[in-house]
Amino acid sequence: MKYLTYINEIIKNVKDKIPNFSSGRLIKAYKFALNAHEGQKRKEGAPYIIHPIETTKILSNLRVDENTLIAALLHDVPEDTLYTIEDIEKNFGEHAAFLVNGVTKLSKVYYKHDMAKREIESLKKLLLHTSKDPRVIFIKLADRLHNMRTIKFVKQEKQARISRETLEIYVPIANLMGIQGIKNELEDLCFKNLYPQECKLFSDKIKKSEEGLTNITQSAIETISKDLKKHKIKAGVFPRKKSVFTIYKKIKSLRKTVDDVFDLVTLRIITNNIENCYKILGIIHSIFKPDPGRFKDYIAVPKINGYESLHTTVFCKDGVSIEIQIRTEKMNENSEMGLDLTKVKTIHPKLLNWMEQILELQKDEPDIDYFMKDLKYEIFSDRIRVFDMAGNAMHLPIGSCVIDFICATTPEKIDYAVGAEINGKNATLTSILERNNKVKIITSETIHHPKLEWLPYIKTNIARTKIREFFRNKSREEKIQMGKNLLEKAFNIAGLGFVENINFKDFKNALYEKANYTFDSISDMYAAVGDGTILPFDIIKLIYMKRSASKEEKKIESRILSINPPVININKKIRLYIEGADRTGFVEDVSNALRSLNISMVKIVGWTCHSEKKVKGYVTIDFVISDLDLLDEVVKKIQLIPGVDRVERRFIGLFTLFIAASIVMLAAWIIHPFIVNTIVSANIQNAPLVINLFIYGGLLVNFLLVVYVKKLSEMNFPGLRRGKIIWTTSGLILLFAISMIAAEVYYYKIKINLSFAIIMTALLVLYTIFVYIDYAKIKLPKK
Repeated sequence: MKYLTYINEIIKNVKDKIPNFSSGRLIKAYKFALNAHEGQKRKEGAPYIIHPIETTKILSNLRVDENTLIAALLHDVPEDTLYTIEDIEKNFGEHAAFLVNGVTKLSKVYYKHDMAKREIESLKKLLLHTSKDPRVIFIKLADRLHNMRTIKFVKQEKQARISRETLEIYVPIANLMGIQGIKNELEDLCFKNLYPQECKLFSDKIKKSEEGLTNITQSAIETISKDLKKHKIKAGVFPRKKSVFTIYKKIKSLRKTVDDVFDLVTLRIITNNIENCYKILGIIHSIFKPDPGRFKDYIAVPKINGYESLHTTVFCKDGVSIEIQIRTEKMNENSEMGLDLTKVKTIHPKLLNWMEQILELQKDEPDIDYFMKDLKYEIFSDRIRVFDMAGNAMHLPIGSCVIDFICATTPEKIDYAVGAEINGKNATLTSILERNNKVKIITSETIHHPKLEWLPYIKTNIARTKIREFFRNKSREEKIQMGKNLLEKAFNIAGLGFVENINFKDFKNALYEKANYTFDSISDMYAAVGDGTILPFDIIKLIYMKRSASKEEKKIESRILSINPPVININKKIRLYIEGADRTGFVEDVSNALRSLNISMVKIVGWTCHSEKKVKGYVTIDFVISDLDLLDEVVKKIQLIPGVDRVERRFIGLFTLFIAASIVMLAAWIIHPFIVNTIVSANIQNAPLVINLFIYGGLLVNFLLVVYVKKLSEMNFPGLRRGKIIWTTSGLILLFAISMIAAEVYYYKIKINLSFAIIMTALLVLYTIFVYIDYAKIKLPKK
């Protein structure tokens, strides 16, 4: 009973918080767990019972009930010992047994050949149990927190896997449950384990920056406290240290450094009622100049997890920004501890929304990989708050567009929607929403069918399902044609050439290994793109990943479950050609689209073209980009600009190189007869051999030019592919070369192997014709 002291500490900690708490029942659970885990050791060598005790201790600092503490002590019993859920129910009741069952993973024996699937199915089970009782997830979060605190004792490979899973799954859950204390500690532990060097370097920089601001922070606290006392408002002012990972995420998202980040200093003011919160806000703004763009009222409109507080950022001494959070004592408790499970008897309304979304995903996406992908990107991603015209708030994943908003609020309007107004300004249905946007949907009386081109902009499962339902009812032929056209347009941007040139037999394996897609033919892949099953950009990423893997001979994570998909580094100078309406500010809008993504431009040129029908505006823009995902974001951002009709990739220098090569080639054939004449006149030894080599060498260079033309045409050069400029040029040079050779043979009476020369020339001409026909028969996508 050497660990009973710990249990007594837990009892002391919770007995005043839990009504009718039974310490005898908790001690009984401890003895049951101690007996069940007898002889078992943790990786660090400690008796296994330490883990359930520490899990329970973490929960004792929150507001949980008696059954939750009992289930925490017993949570590993069914999985790691001979005792069953039935044994727990018999000894501790149905409620405790349900909680333990929700946390217990599925059988290792049953999933011994696919442990990744076991993890996912166990997570689905956990979430479904949580949808019925939130206590389940509280136990799992405490269990994961203690495991993360002691993770250094497991193998590094397992450390990385558990940390990634924690960062992507359990941190967002802790955030949704409103348990900021656990969320912040989990984030920092994951950061430390996944990126130890960056974590240390970053922590040191933040510490140094904070030390330099100590005097300013203390001065601000004293000034605020003095004014609150003068106004007879009871409140405490405390410095708050942000988690390292929170600051790291902000810096990464803004692509800035520690020195550029606002509000490294944060103060928290806690008072006794809501009225005082707003009074304090007025006092703060009378003392310091506020930053008008950084005020948030989460009391009037709480976050999706129920978080309530007033946030404002003010400028203090030397222009230093300080974030100030103002809240009541109850709000602060709710933020740090989450739900009060000592009082909650049913699921709190603030949990219903995302719980229902999980149940919908389970229903709509039975495939575990798709379920996980949607879970991460739709439910566990950061969210924004937007409003309808009546002022009702809707929380959507960051990056959601108007279509997501329609499907989440008034799905019946999706077939009649033709546009929107965001904050009173006209917008398209694919316009990306930002925090606190007010959205009005514009409809017509006639039905407008969904478009596949919407899918890359959509973030929510409900919107994707709505659009996919429409296209899955199309005929296979229609889906194949639509998919092929969409892929070709995407290939134009990525510079991958013709879709038909994909070696599908080779690519088929990559589709399965890297993304779990199984297609028997390239037509199946086209059809899958044509009904929205897979996005064109997903295909492009897989092609780049495959090329990267073959070049660098490195293994890429095979399952879509990977927490952060590998960044596809391209590090290239990109030129985009944009065609659209001629209007004031068109070039500026294109420029701003890149600046919003923190991309530096190398060059931007705009011009106008007048025709009989209309006036068009054109822009070419050069910029350097680091990864493929960012290129996709740039293109999507530009396509959202009002008036943009077409965005295409142009290859810097390739056409110039071709023209230069063609000029050199043409010049070489012009002087070719003079060189042959010089050789003939000089009567040098082996002159016939030299002349033959010179003639055949010229034909070989012509052959290489045609090969280059073929490669150039296969790459994305949309304007030239339609105009056939490069083919005409290379064909004329070839005819000129053959004419020169024929004239030289006749005029200088050169003795050559006539049969060989004719065969070689015929093969060159036939090859040129063949590759051109192969190029010409490919149906290019419509503009």
